[in-house]
Parts: sequence; structure tokens; C-alpha cells
Amino acid sequence: PRTQRLPLYGWLTADAISLLGTRVSMIAIPWLVLITTGSPTRTGLVAFAEITPMVLLKAFGGPLVDRIGPRRLAITADLLSCLVVGMIPLLHRTGTLTFAGLLGLVAVAGALRGPGDAASTALVPALVEQARVPYERTTGLSSAIERGATMIGAAIAGGLVATIGAANAVAVDAASFGVCALVLLATTRGLETRPAQADAADDRRSEGTSYAEQLREGWDFLRHDAVLVSLCVMVAVTNLLDLAWSAVLLPVWAHDTG
Repeated sequence: PRTQRLPLYGWLTADAISLLGTRVSMIAIPWLVLITTGSPTRTGLVAFAEITPMVLLKAFGGPLVDRIGPRRLAITADLLSCLVVGMIPLLHRTGTLTFAGLLGLVAVAGALRGPGDAASTALVPALVEQARVPYERTTGLSSAIERGATMIGAAIAGGLVATIGAANAVAVDAASFGVCALVLLATTRGLETRPAQADAADDRRSEGTSYAEQLREGWDFLRHDAVLVSLCVMVAVTNLLDLAWSAVLLPVWAHDTG
């Protein structure tokens, strides 16, 4: 029935909006730094300030997702990201956005994105179970949306920066976080993240277990799977190289050559 698949459709819709907004900010924020400071070094520092807390909290936030709940954490992270990212164009418009302030805001935004993205991904098993569709179909749709939104989002970002300016383009990204939160709130209401038996079993197992112990269990599971470790290393390296190109090299080249 359609009602069974509504949470999945809502999650895919929110994912598409989130990726579009993220792509806009990946172009608009470096461009905003370049046109206001003219410094490639500062542009790179802004990217570093955002990505570092995002990676760290995504890597170490697994127990946080379990304790708060993936749906609640994903929605909360989106709502807070809307406020934090929205402060960038607001302060810029009032002339009070300093470089240090920008670094702080993008760092907080990255810190929210890390566990928020992890929590959104952690919803997949429940979405698959609720919709009664194969995992392969869900991950295939998600990957198609990711690649499509990345391509379309870059074009939208360029158009927004050219027509309404970089700061206003960042405001569009802020609004996208709010829309994502509303979509998830409306479509995943009542979604059971795990079967009741699994919840009870995990509650018994986690009694008296510290955050560090839960984190160590997760890392132990990961490092004993050679395929997962290889995938993580490959993705980390390629993303690192891609960020240097997309956040620094490309906007600097475009700025210098016109």
C-alpha cells in the first residue's frame, strides 16, 4: 500500500532537497569568501573548518544516534542547521559577518551535518522494512538521487550565485534544511526504527554500557570487515581530493580567469 511506502518516499524527497541545498552551499560559500576577501587561503580554511567537525562527529557519533534515535536526531540537526546556516547571509547583509564568525558558523554547521547525515542513513533499515522493498532498490534510488542532485545542484548553485548573489544562495541552502525537517516530520511520523524485540534486546545489552564502550564495539565491528575498511579508506581519500578541487581550486580558477 502507498501508506506503507510514504516514509520511504518522504525520506528520498528530503534526501534530494538536502543534497541540492548542500551542493548550493559548496559553491556559494567558497565564492562568498573569495569575493569578500580575495584570499584562496581563507577559502581553504573555511572548507577545513566545516569538514573537520563533520567528519569527526560522523565517525564518533554512532552511539549518539542510538541514544537519541535516528529520526529525532535527523530532524533536530536539520532544524538547527537551518538556523546556523541562515545566520551567514543575515550577518553578511547587516555587515557584521567577520571571517572568524564565518569560520565558527561553518564549523557548527559541519558539526550538525555529521551526526545528522549519519542519523538519516540509519533510518534505511526501518524504511525498507516498512515499505517492504529490497535493500538494493532503496540504495539504488538513493544513489541515483545523490548523483542527480549533485549534477543539478551545481547548475542551480551557479545560477543562484549569478542572479541573486552568493549570500542569498546560502540563504536558499538554509531554507532547504528547514524543508527537509518538515518533510521528515510529516512523512516518517510513527515510523518504527527497529522491531520491538530488537529494541528490548539492545536496551538490555546497553544497560551500564558507557558511550566509549559502545563506540569501541562499533569500531571493532568495522575493523574486522576488510571490505568495509577498504571502502571507508577509498571514500575518505577520494572525498578529500574532491573537496580540494570543488571548494578551493575550481572557485579560485573561475574567479581569476572570469
